[in-house]
Amino acid sequence: METSTTSQLEDQQAQEMTETNNIPSSLKFLQSDGSTVPNPAYPKWLLIDQNFAAAICSTISASVLPYILNLDSTFSIWNSLETRFQSTNCYKVIQLKNELHNLSMKTSSMTQYLTAIKSLVDQIFAVGSTVDTEDIILYILNGLPPSYQSFKTSIRTMLTPISLDNLYSLLLSEEINLAMDSSRLSTAANSSMALYSSRGRGRGNRGRPSPNTSLLLTPPPPPLLSAKFASRKGTQHMTADIEQILNICLRSNLLLLLLPPSDKFLARTSSNRQNTMKQRNFQFVFFHFPILFSLPLLSLAQLPGTWELLLENVGIASMHTAVTHFGTVVLLDRTDIGPSELHLPAGHCRYDPYDRALPHGDCTAHSALFDPSTLSFRPLSILTDTWCSSGQFLPDGTLLQTGGDLDGLRRFRTFSPCAPNLPCDWRELHAPLLAVGRWYATNQILPDGSIIIVGGRAAPSVEFYPPSRPYHLFPFLAAAEDSQMDNLYPFVHLLPDGHLFVFANSRAVLYDADTGAVIREYPPIPGGPRSYPSAGSSAMLALDLAGGGYLHPEIVVCGGARFGAFLHRDADAQADTSCGRISPSDADPVWAMEDMPFPRIMGDMVMLPTGDVLIINGAMAGSQGFEMATQPCFYPLLYRPDQPSGLRFMTLTPTTIARMYHSTANLLPDGRVLVAGSNPHYFYRFNVEFSTELRLEAFSPEYLSPDRSNLRPLIVVAPEKVGYGETFNVEVSVELPVVGIIEVNLASAPFSTHSFSQGQRLVKLEVSAAAEQSGEDGRHFYRIRCTAPPDGRVAPPGYYMAFAVNQGVPSVAKWVQLVL
Repeated sequence: METSTTSQLEDQQAQEMTETNNIPSSLKFLQSDGSTVPNPAYPKWLLIDQNFAAAICSTISASVLPYILNLDSTFSIWNSLETRFQSTNCYKVIQLKNELHNLSMKTSSMTQYLTAIKSLVDQIFAVGSTVDTEDIILYILNGLPPSYQSFKTSIRTMLTPISLDNLYSLLLSEEINLAMDSSRLSTAANSSMALYSSRGRGRGNRGRPSPNTSLLLTPPPPPLLSAKFASRKGTQHMTADIEQILNICLRSNLLLLLLPPSDKFLARTSSNRQNTMKQRNFQFVFFHFPILFSLPLLSLAQLPGTWELLLENVGIASMHTAVTHFGTVVLLDRTDIGPSELHLPAGHCRYDPYDRALPHGDCTAHSALFDPSTLSFRPLSILTDTWCSSGQFLPDGTLLQTGGDLDGLRRFRTFSPCAPNLPCDWRELHAPLLAVGRWYATNQILPDGSIIIVGGRAAPSVEFYPPSRPYHLFPFLAAAEDSQMDNLYPFVHLLPDGHLFVFANSRAVLYDADTGAVIREYPPIPGGPRSYPSAGSSAMLALDLAGGGYLHPEIVVCGGARFGAFLHRDADAQADTSCGRISPSDADPVWAMEDMPFPRIMGDMVMLPTGDVLIINGAMAGSQGFEMATQPCFYPLLYRPDQPSGLRFMTLTPTTIARMYHSTANLLPDGRVLVAGSNPHYFYRFNVEFSTELRLEAFSPEYLSPDRSNLRPLIVVAPEKVGYGETFNVEVSVELPVVGIIEVNLASAPFSTHSFSQGQRLVKLEVSAAAEQSGEDGRHFYRIRCTAPPDGRVAPPGYYMAFAVNQGVPSVAKWVQLVL
């Protein structure tokens, strides 16, 4: 009742702001004593009006914006748009409705067919006319092929009207069912073919695939917008809130708020979603339909962010990825996986008689060095197995790589990066060895520049590199283990007090790396497990000086698998939608919970230069492991920490490539995010469901859109090295005059693997107001006085990407080494 009332009030307020010009007076009121006070109603009205105006402007194309930028209220903006664009072209409406009437599905997929209908409906709305919901349903049913006849009969004979979103969900379900029926008929004669996936973990089998033939159904095309999955039964029960919003949008053609539906009505229906998403065989889109058909001002092309395919085939599926201070990217898979598609130079083959796939020699590479500036890459030589290993950069920029499986279980490896035209390569260290085997461990650089290596399978302990400190048992990790080993790849964050926040399964502790003592235990996060093989992801939010020094860190943990999904190999078990946020330095810390728009397992969290967090990759059902997940989550999310709870998530432009198990995401110095990998199979497999992925993509957040280029700073001068507490100057140029403060933020280069970026952090420096220097060539030049972090607890020594950020738009970074 409360949420329904809230929704009604919001809808009424939006209508009032656009249809009336009732502006409170801004004049001061005269008091009886002769003094004046401001009208208290005016600033409140102004704040609400500006929010509505910003929401409307956000949906309007660049060609239309000049007509309304000089208007100062929601009413005037809306009135201008109606006056300019409401004239109805009767002939155009007739033509479009005729096309809608004649449109048929034919050989198109259901998604393509419904997209075509949506496009025509959008065009009809755009010229000022409308289409009734009942008519849209009739057009959809009339265009279906004969194979849907029984479905059409069922819909037409329903006693109660069906909503558009229910119909859309049922259509996608019916398409899947028809495809499955067709597949079963075509393979009925071959009783030996069956769905099969393998993930044995015993030393005897090592997860090798069964010799049985595998049949994998072709997946349906990716959803157009925010995908949710529910049962056929569950979708019959739409909440009153969503129906109300759908009807208002269809009737008034008004985009109430730009925020994605997740921010408002999806959060209201989280309990309903969990009750409906239970059955395995009826999977279809649920929550994105109101956007498709009720918001004609918002199209897929208008979602924030853009995607770019960088390379069609880099030769390997990158399980581990790291960006070096030369701007190159280390891509690393594992050995003992059979041949990759990238060959080593002649005479550089790897010979391992215990390699079960290639015991007589492997002449293909399992690591590569990629240069984003030239889109070139070359093979690197890795000799021992790096399967599910860990890594971290040392203070001098060397990448330390630890553990793995088989012959790599106790090995250290290093990669000392070089300029792209030089021949640097991996170096295998024969000594020292890890104290114990580390498979699924986590590395974190410490304030003194040493590396702590935490956990791993059957390794509830920590050790250090260099091995100058003693090995410690860590009983917390053993206590966090459950029947499906949900304590692997623990989330480890170095807090600015020098202690470690260590999270495993659903529990967290504050750990003193010097003494090996647990200082405090935190309350468990609500919901299921969050660590491998049920991993969501985690990040420490940007460290800044707010509240007096870098003393108030916050940790977020988002997503995860349902307990039992891994244990019972339930690839269709819905993932967790929840996000928890905690301030570990509070006297009484608690998890503040909120819901993401989508369930997500195996997502990657990338700290952007602005302090926002990008959540990308992953699936919406299943768990980590070979062929253990379904329903890829194509939609990135932007988590905006400074927004109020319930308004923090923004849905971004989707990819078309499934990035599931063994995929990665890393921030590049130019502000883009490199997306690589995805191999949910033991060997490289193609032309199957969720095939091994050799393509490299880059996602550009909205701050890189062309309409913000005049705000983007260019760093002209920055030091190459700075010491702790040192003050230094950064000089930038900007096309437009600067308004406010230009931030200078240091972003680490983490080791990204298995849904967690080891060593990731963003530190916002103390800066002075930008002092303008002389300008030339149409640009404005500024000098910013910066103060480096006070010590290694806030920012451990090493190389950082230094970004200048102007009004939310970052520069291309300069690499700065922070030295002890």
